[in-house]
Amino acid sequence: MTSTYDLEVSPAKFDMNGKALCLMNMEMFVKRVPTGGKLMYRDFRLRLYPAVFFQEKPKPDYSKLTPLEMLALTTGKYFS
Repeated sequence: MTSTYDLEVSPAKFDMNGKALCLMNMEMFVKRVPTGGKLMYRDFRLRLYPAVFFQEKPKPDYSKLTPLEMLALTTGKYFS
């Protein structure tokens, strides 16, 4: 990112885990990188969205369902 846009960014300003980075808003990026924070925020969000929302979801193991659970899953009706 920094080489693509020729930005001077100190890695120490982003010394945090991935969750903290994902929770940062645009103002937080701008505070750390005044000349390019908005660009970095937008670029990060554009890369984050497909990584989060288009992940392969694990398929459930239907072999572990009871017959009653399987009936509820296939019919949409739940029995107690």
